[in-house]
Amino acid sequence: MTTQASIEAKPVLLQELAASCGHGLRDIWIDHFQHILAHLVFHHTKKEQEGVLKFIAATTDIHIQYIRRCSVQNQVNELVLGLHEHRGGVLQEFSHMKTIDPSVEHQSGVSSLGLAEKGTRLMKGSQGREEGLQEIADYLSPRLLGILGFLDSKLVSSSTMYNLTQNSLKTALKLKNEEFYDIGCQAWTNFLYNLDESTLVGLIEEVVAVMKPLVKKRPEEMVPVLTSVLVETPSVKEFLANMPLLPEDDSLSIINQAILEHQLKVVGGSTEGVV
Repeated sequence: MTTQASIEAKPVLLQELAASCGHGLRDIWIDHFQHILAHLVFHHTKKEQEGVLKFIAATTDIHIQYIRRCSVQNQVNELVLGLHEHRGGVLQEFSHMKTIDPSVEHQSGVSSLGLAEKGTRLMKGSQGREEGLQEIADYLSPRLLGILGFLDSKLVSSSTMYNLTQNSLKTALKLKNEEFYDIGCQAWTNFLYNLDESTLVGLIEEVVAVMKPLVKKRPEEMVPVLTSVLVETPSVKEFLANMPLLPEDDSLSIINQAILEHQLKVVGGSTEGVV
């Protein structure tokens, strides 16, 4: 409705609806700006987005940059939900958010147009894409824990969030420092413990392969959850023969032994006792 109202330049209906709910339109727009922004990025052109944002600013009598700076983490969280289906638009929006975030240091003398153009590098050449993606990764890194917490809360209410959360955790594995290894262990552990058994069976082979770098770095932290899902979950044992051995570490020996036993049974031509 906000989009349509901006096209018609008539906020009266929205104001009446807000008043009937006991709220001011300004408060609703500010409190739910993250949802409005995500909808615009996912479903509207840049020109349409700009029109709606100008309309909100004019109606609320607040500069849109001030509204945008009120809930940066919430905006990032909602945009992450559309990263798979609307990758280009979301990445460009992240790049733009970086240029207007007061917590990010910018080079002096760079025009706003020049900063906006940096987002287009994501679409031009491999070097430009790599540079643009690295800048986005650097910008999102301090917000990773908030993103993971948001996605973890979504797991409770929607099974469709599993693949999205898994993809976010894969991205997190590229951030290689001790703090992010700590966060990664906690996040992957929570992710695996929250999966129902049928979903776990469908994801486990890929998950184990993806997690190997983290397991190699922090084997002892990952042993409890891996033992639970690989050794103590009956429906998963059927797939152990297809899994790679985990990194060599004394703490992982029981799990590797279980994987090896199932691999040898398949090689020997016998499936008895594999399940």
